[in-house]
Amino acid sequence: MFRWKDYRINGAGRWKTMRLHPHEFIRRFLTHVLPKGFHRIRHYGLFANATRAENIATARALLNVTPPAAKYGTKYYDEALMALKFVGPLNFS
Repeated sequence: MFRWKDYRINGAGRWKTMRLHPHEFIRRFLTHVLPKGFHRIRHYGLFANATRAENIATARALLNVTPPAAKYGTKYYDEALMALKFVGPLNFS
């Protein structure tokens, strides 16, 4: 029996207890172990956290791709909204 955290839930119900057969627990655990000689690449390359935004912007510029539309409630949405305030009122007539 082991405890795990459900990141989709906030509050006291976030921590849950699970009972697994030992073989199933080991199988699930070993899915996270890489073979000898392999390296995890999560923090390297184009999507490395330190320069992610800059790298993605450069890649979009090189590919002539426009950035996706900003989503409501995100940092990019707020920046886009601030940019609209400086453009002036819209005239739909």
